[in-house]
Amino acid sequence: MHPRWCWVRYHPGRMSTDRWAEDCEAIRQTIALYCQLLDDQRFADLAQLYTEDAELPWQGRTLHGREEIAREMHTTQEPLHRTRHLPFGSVIDVRGETALAWTDTAVTLNGEDGSAQIAWLGRYHDEFRFDAGVWRFHRHVALAVGQALPDAVTPVSLVSRPNNPST
Repeated sequence: MHPRWCWVRYHPGRMSTDRWAEDCEAIRQTIALYCQLLDDQRFADLAQLYTEDAELPWQGRTLHGREEIAREMHTTQEPLHRTRHLPFGSVIDVRGETALAWTDTAVTLNGEDGSAQIAWLGRYHDEFRFDAGVWRFHRHVALAVGQALPDAVTPVSLVSRPNNPST
């Protein structure tokens, strides 16, 4: 049986259900790691999650490639340990060596006393590429609730589950 927490569009004949599940988990882990590295302000490590030619539209400008992402991300973040990015509900559409993922996300702003308030609610619209044996972001677009979907964002297709005769 396939996990219910990660729905992936399955293209019969293009990949096995084992590969499907592995890709789903790897993409979900990449999104979670992105959030943790961002919160910990480990920008050089975070940049390694992107392809060399990645695009990151971010606060009115677009960062291009790993180097610029590593160099410029710090200019847009709260002080260390002030935020927690909490991704949930990823919808993933694997298309061979590329994939799309839409992930709802909440960001909390944390007080020194352990309190937290929601600072941002939105959705990540991600394009991934399978690059050097791992799934990497090629384009990462974060939109707050109510923001219009830009033309450059490809919608995730209708979701289906694989037909696996062995289950």
